[in-house]
Amino acid sequence: LSGAAHKLDSCPMLYKQLSDESTWNDLSNEANEALAQIELDLPRTFPDHPRFKMCKDTEPPPDSLIPSLRRVLRAYARRNKQVGYCQGLNFIAGLMLLFLREDQAFWLLCVLIEDILPGDYYSQDLSGCNVDLRVFRDMLSKRLPKLWKHFQEAGLGVEFFCLEWFIAIYAKTLPTETMLRVWDSIFLEGYKIIFRIGLGILELYEKQLLCITEPHELFAAMQDLGKSLIDADSLIKVSFAIQMKRTTVIALREKHRTEVIAERDSRHVEKKEHVSN
Repeated sequence: LSGAAHKLDSCPMLYKQLSDESTWNDLSNEANEALAQIELDLPRTFPDHPRFKMCKDTEPPPDSLIPSLRRVLRAYARRNKQVGYCQGLNFIAGLMLLFLREDQAFWLLCVLIEDILPGDYYSQDLSGCNVDLRVFRDMLSKRLPKLWKHFQEAGLGVEFFCLEWFIAIYAKTLPTETMLRVWDSIFLEGYKIIFRIGLGILELYEKQLLCITEPHELFAAMQDLGKSLIDADSLIKVSFAIQMKRTTVIALREKHRTEVIAERDSRHVEKKEHVSN
């Protein structure tokens, strides 16, 4: 249903070619940087999970998924040079590998990044993800105005908790069974689900969060929010009760994309002026 199987059938040998380490010669600086970042993030990927544990100076155990994760991330960096590698993709690919073969996980990752999410979501400056943070802020202020005001009074911006939610598509936020239900919805119905789930999580915990008066306690609560949410049915029910038109999401994205691009261009101008001076 996601389209990944069709992509695999259309190019059955592509993953093998892209993941073949013997062909990784004379790489560009960007590609080498991607490989270096992948190596840094491998031991950070679900370090408490037995299939992702890494022991220093020893070979990974036979059932370790670390070698597979390395190959999938390297292959995707090679396929999509515009994205290369972005932190967060290790958690997404890692979870896929718990349930899929390497080539299946690779193509499902392709579908997510190239067909479902905006093209600049994982760009070097994360402009697409930054656009969605602003979109979500607007949605939050309208859907849960009391909670939004509570966050503002505490100095808590949505980027503090939402960046991790969005960049890893909830892979680091929700228990595995709940997250799989969320991913099923994303692959079936598209990117709107990312916003629905975020609002749903906050709605489920709103009363609890409003009772927290100290900013540092609120910050701590937000870091753990969703990690114990094992009742996937409740989350899906609350999230899908939220009215959200695709046209509204598109309009909000266009509005904030204009802002993000203008701010990025302004920073580039300031940087050039600083260098010239």
